[in-house]
Amino acid sequence: MGAGLIPRPYFKRFNRNINPGASSYLTLTIFPFMEVMYRYTHGLNERVTPESGYFPDRMMSFRFQILKEKKYLPSLLVGFKDVTAALGISCSICSNYSATYLVGTKSFNLSTIVLKTTMGYSFDLKEIKSKSYRGLFGGVELISSKLPDSSLMIEYNSYHPIVGLQHFFFNRFQVMVGAWNLEKLTLNLSYRYNL
Repeated sequence: MGAGLIPRPYFKRFNRNINPGASSYLTLTIFPFMEVMYRYTHGLNERVTPESGYFPDRMMSFRFQILKEKKYLPSLLVGFKDVTAALGISCSICSNYSATYLVGTKSFNLSTIVLKTTMGYSFDLKEIKSKSYRGLFGGVELISSKLPDSSLMIEYNSYHPIVGLQHFFFNRFQVMVGAWNLEKLTLNLSYRYNL
């Protein structure tokens, strides 16, 4: 579970980018090959009242691992973000973060550095348009054997580059500080727990 800050103007809802946003999420790995996430995203400084008509975004996401990483092959997974419209539970125009995607990941041990690479592609699924990712996205993560709980991350979310540093405390608490589009501060805090 965790929470993150999406800086203005990169937080968008209904094609508006007036305020920064905050997301909170709960992710469960139900089976080794399946992950489910619930995310609640709120525009900061937005009042939730019947008069304003504003209500924070809620979404469910599912990820399924198709292939495990092998010596010469990447792992491969398929993901579905904000699937309620595809299931007929909500409308497709109500969806702010929908995406259907395939993504591959591969790690490389380079002496004292572990290089983790990610490359994915997001596409429309029937009437559900990909909004969270659109087309190619990916990134790299560098982990030093001298600082195994810390890493440097460089990502491209199919719209903007994001650079960040992350550190795990006590193998439970994750703190990530980054720069969205190399200009705006972003922050993520999370706690992981194995049942």
